[in-house]
Amino acid sequence: MQVVQEICNYFVRFWIAFRQAREEGVRMAKNRTGLMTAREAAKYLRVSMFTLSKIESNGGLVPYRTPGVHRRYSLRMLNRYLNNSRRSSRFRR
Repeated sequence: MQVVQEICNYFVRFWIAFRQAREEGVRMAKNRTGLMTAREAAKYLRVSMFTLSKIESNGGLVPYRTPGVHRRYSLRMLNRYLNNSRRSSRFRR
């Protein structure tokens, strides 16, 4: 009985390590392109998808478009937007 429990524990640890390695591989692949999807960009900016589209329509961000017309954002673009929005909010006070 104890041997079966040890085998189960080993399998669980192996499966967790496998899933983490696979997720890390996906993250690394995304980082190679350097572009984020709209959902990832909204999460990075800590805003909703609706707010992200409002920022775009106001000219705050101009995303890259894929051939399938999906929006992509670079980390540099998002950081520039954050810095500009922080700067302009200081002057509004």
